[in-house]
Amino acid sequence: MGIPESGKKLNRQGLTEEEFLSAYDASKFDRPSVTADLLVFTIAGDEKTGDKKQGGKVDGGKKLKLLMVDIRKVAGNFAKH
Repeated sequence: MGIPESGKKLNRQGLTEEEFLSAYDASKFDRPSVTADLLVFTIAGDEKTGDKKQGGKVDGGKKLKLLMVDIRKVAGNFAKH
């Protein structure tokens, strides 16, 4: 790994980005990507651990929560019952 005289960075296998991408075959790998019809984001503090300061403001104990909903699967479950 390093920068050869050509000035292009090399990865651990000694390949430049262009060489790596030309040899890359995405069909060799599972595709864990998930599509969702609906995304719900919330930012919440943990009230149980006392993350609230005086005045009701939440401090740095905030957490981002994400719910991904695939409408086709939800609708399919309702249709079966």
